[in-house]
Amino acid sequence: MLSFILSKFNLLILATALFAIVAYFAFGFRDTVESVLAAQQATTITANASMLLSADTLCGATDIKLPKTLSPYNVLGFSYKVRLRSIPLAGKNLFIAEIMQRHKYISIGSPYVLASSRRDLNAKIFFFTYKDGELCPSEETELDPRGAPYPMDEFLLIKETYNGENYFYVVPCSSYHPELCSSNLASLGCYLYKKRGVESNCVGMEEECKTLPTPGCWGALP
Repeated sequence: MLSFILSKFNLLILATALFAIVAYFAFGFRDTVESVLAAQQATTITANASMLLSADTLCGATDIKLPKTLSPYNVLGFSYKVRLRSIPLAGKNLFIAEIMQRHKYISIGSPYVLASSRRDLNAKIFFFTYKDGELCPSEETELDPRGAPYPMDEFLLIKETYNGENYFYVVPCSSYHPELCSSNLASLGCYLYKKRGVESNCVGMEEECKTLPTPGCWGALP
């Protein structure tokens, strides 16, 4: 009887050990998959930025839509956020795309970067945020494909050559409200007009921009 109990106990220990091993490798595999997918998404963003800027044109734009989740073959998907920013480097600007795990960002209150990609851009880079109904200049642009009240899951990259210099703008919008992209693009045109006193040849604006009051977040005018 004792030997029977011991044999069953040994089987239980074996089953527990096997489960622990399988669980360990499963979680490790998931972490690897998340890192690979995050790296691919970050690289896609910076590659698009680099191709747009290197095009032999004075003006250019591209629209990038983010998937709701990152997943291989629609399994093991996870939610994420994207942060776009830049760092000055040797006369150029380093354009950086960072992919952050969304639930860890929310739970720990600070970015948890899964992967990032960087490209040298020979341009002045300007980032914008959309908050409280206004497009505002910012040090970075953050996208959340699962955000509320509606996801910010899309952004525009705009290239402009002005007075012999390259300018690069990052403007957020949402595929859930298609009119927001065109509205924010017009706001960018208005912003450039207010700052320069002349209309941009690359970014259009609404005629009423010339008479409307300037949003406080745009800062002092020249």
